[in-house]
Amino acid sequence: MIELAVLDFLGALGPELRREPIFPFNSEEQRNWHYIPKARKGVPLKAMREARRQRAMVLLRARA
Repeated sequence: MIELAVLDFLGALGPELRREPIFPFNSEEQRNWHYIPKARKGVPLKAMREARRQRAMVLLRARA
């Protein structure tokens, strides 16, 4: 299920944004998560259109 959610989300981003949220597994960005507002790599939810944001939410709720 999670694999399908990942593919759906990445497909919804389109070619212009698809590379932004992908990082190597051992990347420092993997540990750059918290509630403090600061610059991060990737695509912010507020920058996404509604359809993309909905797919991101499905991905966040998906379980392996």
